[in-house]
Amino acid sequence: MIESNHSKSVHNPKAYFMKYLIISVTLLFISPLSIFAQVQKKSLQITPFTVAGMVDEGVAERVSQYTYSGAVQSKRVEVLGQNSPGFSAGMATTDYVMEGSILGVEMKENSRTNEETGEVSFTYEAYINVSLKITEPKTGQIIASKQMRIGNDVLAGGGVGSFVRNAKTPEEAMENAMKILGNKTKKFIQKHFKLEAELVEITEHKGSQAKLVLVSGGNAAGFRKNQKLSVSIRMPKTLSNGTTLMRTQQIGEIKIVKVEDENFSVAQVLKGGQQIANAVESGQVMICATVK
Repeated sequence: MIESNHSKSVHNPKAYFMKYLIISVTLLFISPLSIFAQVQKKSLQITPFTVAGMVDEGVAERVSQYTYSGAVQSKRVEVLGQNSPGFSAGMATTDYVMEGSILGVEMKENSRTNEETGEVSFTYEAYINVSLKITEPKTGQIIASKQMRIGNDVLAGGGVGSFVRNAKTPEEAMENAMKILGNKTKKFIQKHFKLEAELVEITEHKGSQAKLVLVSGGNAAGFRKNQKLSVSIRMPKTLSNGTTLMRTQQIGEIKIVKVEDENFSVAQVLKGGQQIANAVESGQVMICATVK
C-alpha cells in the first residue's frame, strides 16, 4: 500500500497559498488552452447553431444538444449554454466561444431483397455535416476549427459506423449519428484543451529514480486511470532586452495507475525517472499535462 504525504503540504497555509497562487497565475499566462487541476476551468460559451439549407428545426435542435453534451462530457471546460447564468450576448464574460453551423443533413434508404423469399428489407444511413469553430473573444483569434461529416468517415472503419448503416428506421439512423457527433465533439474539445496538474511528490523510488508520483488532479477534473501525462518544468528566462519568457521543457512521461479521489491521482513513471527525482530534489515545479 502506498502511503501518501500530500496532507503535509498544507501545514503551512500561507506558504502553500503563495506557491499555489504563483503556479496558477503563471499557467494562465503561459497556456491559455490548459486547465490547471483545482483551479477554475476556462469557460466555453456555445452559441446557437446557424443552419444552412433546408434542415428540420427539430434535427437542428438535437444537433445543438448533442454538441453541448459532448463538450460537457469532455470535462475540459466549464460549458455555458444559451440559458446559462454566465451567458453573454456580447461574449465578454467567457474565455472562449464555440460557434457551430449545420451545413446539411442527409438520409439514405437502402433496400435488400431476400433471394429465397423475395422479401424486401430496408436500412437507413444518416449523414450530418457540421462545422465547429472556437474563438477567443478578447482577441478574436480562432483557436480551433473543424468541419465534420458524420457517417461516411466512421463507416470506413466499421465499429460504431455499422450501427448508422444498419439502422432499421430513419429515426434510429439519425439518433446514432447524433451520438457519434457528441463523441466527436468531446474529442475535438479534448484535443485543444489540455488537462494540467502539478506533480506534488514522489511516493515511491526505484534506486535514485522516481517510480510512483502523486499529481494534483483527480476525478473532479476528469483524470482517469491509464491516462498518460507528459511531465515538464517551466522556468523563467530573461532575454537581453529585459523581457522575461517562460520556457517549458519536457523531462518525462507518467501514466495514472490510481485515481485517489476528486483531487489527487497516483501515477507510474514511464520515462525520465531520474530527471523527475532531480527536479523534486531541487524544488522545481513540474506540470503534468495530458498527452492527448
